[in-house]
Amino acid sequence: MLKKTQRYSATRTPGSVSATASCTAIALAALITPQVTLRAFVVGRANGMLFLALAVGAAVFALTCVAVNGVTLLTPRRTTHQLATNYIGAWAGVFAGAAKILLHGLLVLLGVELVVTALNTIVRLGPWAKVLAVMLVLVLALPTIVAATGRGLYWPRILAFIGILGLTVVLGWGLIQEFRGAVNLPDIMLAREDAFKADPVSGRYSPYLESMLGACFPAAVIFVVSERVMASPQRRRVPLRRMLTVLIPMLILIAITLYFVVELQLPGRRLGLPALSIAYALLGTTGRTTLAVLFIFTGISVSAAAYRQLPRVLRELAIDGLLPRRLAAKDSVVPRRLIVLIVAGLAAVISWFLDSTRSLAMIFIVIAFFFGFTLCGAMVERSRSILNDSTDALERSVAVRARWAYRGFGVLLLAGLVCVVIVQPWWFGAAVLSLAVPVIFLVVHRKGLGKIRDVLTDEAGTVGRVIPTRVHSFVLIDHIDLPALKTLDWARANRGSPLQALCVDVDPERTRRLRKEWVARQIPVALTVVGTPAGAVRGPVIEFVRAFRAMHPGDVVMVYIPKLISTGSWERFFVRHITPSIIAELELEPGVMVTEVPYRIGSSHTDSDGAEPDNEPQSELAGAGGARASAAGYSEAAGSSEALLGAENAPNTEGAAHSESAPRAAREDGGAGSINNEAAHGV
Repeated sequence: MLKKTQRYSATRTPGSVSATASCTAIALAALITPQVTLRAFVVGRANGMLFLALAVGAAVFALTCVAVNGVTLLTPRRTTHQLATNYIGAWAGVFAGAAKILLHGLLVLLGVELVVTALNTIVRLGPWAKVLAVMLVLVLALPTIVAATGRGLYWPRILAFIGILGLTVVLGWGLIQEFRGAVNLPDIMLAREDAFKADPVSGRYSPYLESMLGACFPAAVIFVVSERVMASPQRRRVPLRRMLTVLIPMLILIAITLYFVVELQLPGRRLGLPALSIAYALLGTTGRTTLAVLFIFTGISVSAAAYRQLPRVLRELAIDGLLPRRLAAKDSVVPRRLIVLIVAGLAAVISWFLDSTRSLAMIFIVIAFFFGFTLCGAMVERSRSILNDSTDALERSVAVRARWAYRGFGVLLLAGLVCVVIVQPWWFGAAVLSLAVPVIFLVVHRKGLGKIRDVLTDEAGTVGRVIPTRVHSFVLIDHIDLPALKTLDWARANRGSPLQALCVDVDPERTRRLRKEWVARQIPVALTVVGTPAGAVRGPVIEFVRAFRAMHPGDVVMVYIPKLISTGSWERFFVRHITPSIIAELELEPGVMVTEVPYRIGSSHTDSDGAEPDNEPQSELAGAGGARASAAGYSEAAGSSEALLGAENAPNTEGAAHSESAPRAAREDGGAGSINNEAAHGV
């Protein structure tokens, strides 16, 4: 349990990413909920309809809090995708995990839309609004890509707090002015005229249903903020009391904002933010501009925090088996950041087509309702399993009440989805299509892993397995240099029987020089020359290995190839571009293992005392420590054997020193197990 707990990053620090992401999401809900709700009205005179929508939103909010609190009390150590996997099935866990990824991606887009809308109040962007949104989506991903892992996230929370503080000051000043009766009617008329200058909302609409759905946005946010990401199992769920300390002020700000909209008779169905029109009526142009700048900072904080949360979500899903296991490792930072970059690209595409806060908010609500419906299904199945297995009267009574409660809440969420279809089927279709992308990826990944696991399963055990009796070693040589000598040393140390050096006779003159130097150095290894002058490079080696395998079908052939390693960027450029393609072909040959012997350019062959470094040759299975298997794919190596590299002139490495790094050995997937070379030689 302790080891599993240590895999999760604790969220006890004040600057934890989960807490910052939750605070910024709640700040976003406080700012855009009035905007989304008012876009269903032609003018701000529909007081009864507005308060009805506010009442429905408050009721759904309260029921969501009760449902989420019930999950916290009954299963405090489980997240939604874990509950769905355990009680419904793997497909439900995949669905919940995909919804969690998509919800954070939509928070990025909503934050960007808040920035664009607020900036458009200061400077009319016109057609450049779309371009700016796309650029912001991509630029705001950079801090997450380059940020150091394991650090807290403070600044988005501070920016979000400043934005909410600015809204609180404006609304508080408005209440004071109204109490004093000092609200200026000409300023109100100017604010109305300014609000009418904002672009109108186009498309079909159903005022009652759409306003009620818009008021449900705070309830949708609860599904995101009620779970901590990468927290210890004891702290995965956020207690309701702690959430309400932030959610209740959010509801108060929303209610006061809508109150001023009604009192000032501001128009609806506009793309502008109602809070900015209120600031213009109460504080003039300076107040509106200042509040718009603060809203820009808040939008940036929302997008940055959601981006920063994405790698943590990916790692949590990988730990739970919904994503590739390699993403669960603490040091697998680059793959997770690459996925974040892909998500940023997809979000940029979506922002080009969905450039409306109203559409993005409705899609967010649809995805959140899907997420909540899956949670309800998991809790119902949990209650059913308790009723089937438990004999405790109290436990069964709690299970019965929970089953009916979550059935009712699930029906409520399903009714909300039906309302979305009635209001705008395109929103529902866009949400389903957006959710299908991560779902298909996760399903295909799980299916692929399952098929590979079935293929690699050894059902027969040890029956019928044949262990190779000998290991025949070959070293690919082009000319004698330090990497070639190091490769010969490792091959001799592994005691392959027999051990031969292979040279491709591409240039007869160079081959003669190699033979003379071979004899002069008295190298105790047989040198075999294959191929013809000016002929192919890889073909003779492949044919030689195949012929040797045909003569010794029960043995293993190990081919040693030098690999150049450089730490300098200039040298690494040339090393990367002389990778021998023969390695890829040899790895596809059955019964052939390819061992790359690394030679580090610029390191010393001996220490200061003249003694050899204390490194021993290692042979590792495919997939561990960089070892490569003959049937597992392609390796990237650089050798000094120039004929095998296909180059005309060999690089001069006589003056370079080298280190005693262990070679990376590979074995074929279909082999009978790891081979001890000395034991095989003794047999």
